[in-house]
Amino acid sequence: APRLCAIYGRELKGFSFPSLWRASDQRLVAKLAHGVFQSKSVVVMAFEGHSHNGRSTSFELLLLPLDGGVESPRSLGVISAAGRPFWLGADPVVDAVLESVRVVDPDLEPMYLKNRPAVTVPSLEPSYSALSNSEPPLGSARRIRHLLVLPGGRDE
Repeated sequence: APRLCAIYGRELKGFSFPSLWRASDQRLVAKLAHGVFQSKSVVVMAFEGHSHNGRSTSFELLLLPLDGGVESPRSLGVISAAGRPFWLGADPVVDAVLESVRVVDPDLEPMYLKNRPAVTVPSLEPSYSALSNSEPPLGSARRIRHLLVLPGGRDE
C-alpha cells in the first residue's frame, strides 16, 4: 500500500490537515480534528479522493486521540483506500470530498456497550504441558528453553 505522502504526491509534514479537503469541507474537518484533541473523541470519516488526472477512489480515515497532555495534544490517524486502484501513488490526490462522518464520544459510548455480551479471548501464553513436552513435535527440532529450534538455514 502506498504511503500517505505518495497518495498526495507531496510531503505533508507542516501542512494544515484541513487544507487537504475541498474548501466546503475544511471547516467541518477542522472542527472534527479539534474534537479529537480536546474532547478525546474518535472520528471516522469516509471521503472520495480525486486525482490530478480526474480519477477517484473511496477512502476511510480514522482519527484516534493520544495523551500528549494539555500543552501537546496529539492524535494517531489511519487512512485506507477502499480498493487498490492501479494509479494510487502515481497520480496524486488533489481533492478530497467528505461523504460521511461518525464521531464516537467516549462519555456516551460506555452506555451503549453495557448491553453487549462480553467476548472471551484465548490466552496467547503457551500451556505448561506444551512447554514441558520432552518429545519435539517436528522431527529433529530441539528445544532451547521456551524456543523450538528447527534444522535448516544457510549452507555455507
